[in-house]
Amino acid sequence: SSEDGFIVSSEANGNKITSAYNKKGNWTYTIERFGSGNFVADIVDVVKADYDNFSITGMEKIDQSGYNTVYIVHLENDHCIKTVRVKNDESEVLQDFKKG
Repeated sequence: SSEDGFIVSSEANGNKITSAYNKKGNWTYTIERFGSGNFVADIVDVVKADYDNFSITGMEKIDQSGYNTVYIVHLENDHCIKTVRVKNDESEVLQDFKKG
């Protein structure tokens, strides 16, 4: 709870869910963090089409009032660590780190 509203945390099917509400109790956003093995199959398919040689190490689903759902997918292989955003079945690299 804060002067801007409040946050509710829960867990369902092995996923951690955080939802935020404003002072009036209206929903603002929800972030769902998927546990390993619970990744969304359709999103895995989109990412694997472009990054087949990477393993998925994490995934978050972000729902925000007035916006389309966005997925953040964390990828890794022997040489790189990437963070990819998937929106409307299109992927975009947000971060790309080379392993040293």
